[in-house]
Amino acid sequence: MLNERCGGAKMRLDLHVHLAAEPPAGELSPRFRRSLAFRLLRRMAAPGAAPTEAYRQRLLEAVAGSRLLDAVVLLAFDRPYSEAGLALPADLFVSNAAAAAICRESPRLRLGASVHPYRPDALEALDEAVGLGAVLLKWLPNAQGVDPASGLCRRFYARLRELSLPLLSHTGREHVLPASAQQLGDIRRLEPALEAGVTVIAAHAGTGGGARLTEIVELAGRYPNLFLECSAMWTPSRFGAMRKLLGVESLRDRWVYGSDYPVPVFWPLLWGRRNVGRARQEGNPLDQRAAAAGLLGIPEAAFDRGASLCRL
Repeated sequence: MLNERCGGAKMRLDLHVHLAAEPPAGELSPRFRRSLAFRLLRRMAAPGAAPTEAYRQRLLEAVAGSRLLDAVVLLAFDRPYSEAGLALPADLFVSNAAAAAICRESPRLRLGASVHPYRPDALEALDEAVGLGAVLLKWLPNAQGVDPASGLCRRFYARLRELSLPLLSHTGREHVLPASAQQLGDIRRLEPALEAGVTVIAAHAGTGGGARLTEIVELAGRYPNLFLECSAMWTPSRFGAMRKLLGVESLRDRWVYGSDYPVPVFWPLLWGRRNVGRARQEGNPLDQRAAAAGLLGIPEAAFDRGASLCRL
């Protein structure tokens, strides 16, 4: 099915799929191993199998077997750094090289790199990620300790624009990884990146954070380079706000599809909707989430827009 719609002109993309890795390719802290995310990894693992390896195998199977998606962006996750450029202990770390290696196992996988802007070698690491095939850059400011409004990001934004590399940044509160700086997820803190001309994709559409819905709409009105990504919209903390944003006509051409896999679908939120049973019975977990997003009103164009922004 890859790229056969509309004469090959469009690609249905999920640009928000997570990865976990253990040493030497990554790190999982004891605190992370007690988290919901790690419990999901264990649930997906075969008896006796290493959770991260079993997760990788099942993810590759899901990507290969998807009938609703053409490609998936697999996300690396850089460690936190201090403002002085010192590496800090990481609850979760997945190197760009490790994520890129898995992407090479499937023609449907693309690399979503992660580079902390406070790193002394941040610009060099960004160029290296592009060399590995990165199609976007991912931040989770709340957990990585990135302040998108900091002047320390100015040179980084300039390089992102030169590279035409989109920034996919978590917005709103973080509920899985330990996060000591929840205020950094406020979508309004991304304004310096927008002013610098970076294509910004706000994961979770700014919901569940400090910004009011009217402020999200106003920000999008001022910056045509701001896009809203729908991942985890089927969770109780984001469902109501995201449904309201979906009803704003001026935002219809700003939506981008991402699943936040393996975050599960909370099916009770979809009860009463037509075809919910069919969506729930999808055997492929990536297709299940794509079908759920369609039921909740995500525009069809959102599935193709991510590929366009990532120049696929």
